[in-house]
Formats: sequence, structure tokens, C-alpha cells
Amino acid sequence: MILCIGEVLADLIGESHDGIMRYQRFPGGAPLNVAVGIKRLGGNVGFIGTVGDDIIGRYLLEYTASVGFDYLDLNLDQMHNTTLAFLDNKENGERSFTFSRFNTADYLISQDRLDIISDFDIIHVGTLMLREEIGRKLAYDIIKMTHRYNKLVSIDVNFREDIFNDREYAIEVYKEYIKMADIIKLSLAEVKLFTGQENYIDGLDEICNRDQMVFVTLGEKGAYYRCGKDSILVPAKEVQVIDKTGAGDAFYACVLKYLDENNDYSLSYMENVLRHANICGGLACTKKGAISALPTEKLLDVVYKEYY
Repeated sequence: MILCIGEVLADLIGESHDGIMRYQRFPGGAPLNVAVGIKRLGGNVGFIGTVGDDIIGRYLLEYTASVGFDYLDLNLDQMHNTTLAFLDNKENGERSFTFSRFNTADYLISQDRLDIISDFDIIHVGTLMLREEIGRKLAYDIIKMTHRYNKLVSIDVNFREDIFNDREYAIEVYKEYIKMADIIKLSLAEVKLFTGQENYIDGLDEICNRDQMVFVTLGEKGAYYRCGKDSILVPAKEVQVIDKTGAGDAFYACVLKYLDENNDYSLSYMENVLRHANICGGLACTKKGAISALPTEKLLDVVYKEYY
């Protein structure tokens, strides 16, 4: 079973009509997106997070209660607001982000709420918490506790430069936590940013150990996997892109679901994992919003049979 811990927020996605920008509200936050994605694919998953006791926070509390998680611990904090992410889409489906995240609630998770970790096999940790010292300590405690129970730590780097005052410092912080994880997802852009290398395969050696399971999303080119001496690149199928928000989360939800349900880490199995995960990422691009576009297990099976 998988436990996702970290940021839960509202994505406010903008559209311009007659010179007026309107923002539509969606549940969001990468760890929540991954958790919902796993659940829709038929996986076993729990979620721990914190929101403010405000309009958005209560909206997210109601939404998460409706998902049907196997375990849910979403707290309302009366002293802090819920985090907001404003997203503007370009014509090619790319996005620009602006976070409203000053003294917000998403990284305020007390130690006693982590005792449940021992009941899970993979602990997926959100990374927005790395912005604050208290959040970095929380991430460190989660990782150490997970390894104490001999469970696996998962991190999706999900680098958001605009929440940090110092980009170089932020990169060094992220590198430190990447080294502590067992399963890692990076985008092609993140590998290049963190290493300065155009060749992402060579770049991985600078930020990841060979014994870590590493997944690199390459957009329309597919995805790459490496662990030890094994590596494979699996091309993606072409889709009509509407909104890329949550595509990486959809991809990674599928990866974690398959890793959790089968201890087969052979290269042939990983190829199968990447085929399914690429489809999930592609399907997520065909609808607006992160969570609303996450595919179901039934849809994934149908599309997979069409392709393969």
C-alpha cells in the first residue's frame, strides 16, 4: 500500500474571455494528484496533508473525503490559509505557475500523524515543503522513519522555482533529498537544470545513485528508467494536448501503483510499467485540470489494448 504525504492546494486555472481572465478551481497539489491517480487505477493508497480552515480548505476536505482513500488524514488548520496555485495555459498546453503560499498550512504536519507509516510499503513525499526549514525537517523525519521500517521512499522532484528566493540554494536542497530516496521521478528539464548537462543520461550520475529507481519523463518522447545496470527508454504515443497540468502526476501514479502491486523489478516488467505510465501521462494532457484528467483503470486498459 502507498501513502502520499504533502501539499494539497487549489489549482486556479485561468482562461481569458473578451479581455477578462477567469479562474476555475480544481483540487491540486502533486502528492494529492498522485494519490487520486493511484486510487483511480485501482491501487491501495492513503493521504496525509493539511489545509487552512477557509473556503478552499473546506472544499478540499469535502473533495478528499469523496475519493475513497484507504486512509485519509486531512487536517484543518485555523491559523494558516490554504495554498493556492494560479496557472495560465499557453496555446501549446504549457503552463506558467504563480503560487500564493506565504505562511500557509500545507507543510504543517505533526510528528504524531506519521506513526501510520509502518502500515504502508511505499511512502511518497511532496517537495513544496522543502521551501521552509520546518518543511525540510518534516521531509527528513518522514524519510528516516520510512527507512527505519524498511519501507521505500518515493520523491517526485516537481521543482517550482518561483517559491524559492535563491534558485541555486533550492537546487542544492533538492539534490540532498533526492539522494535519500529509493524511487525518484524527474522531468527532462529538471535533470538539465540540476546538472547543466544536455544529455540527461549522463546528468543522472550527478544527482542519483545507481541503486535508486529513477524515472525521467521526456514529454512527447516518452520516459526513461534506470536502476543499477538496467535502463530502458519507452516512447510515448501521440495525443492531442489540451492541458499538461498533472501529466507527470498521472504518469507517476501509474508507476507507483505497478511497483506496489508487484515486486518484479525486471527490465521487461519495467518496460510494461512505462508503457502504461506513458499512456496515463498522455491521457492527462487531453483534459483541463490535474485531477479531473486522471484516467481510470478501465480507460487505461482500453487504451493500452488499442496501442499494444
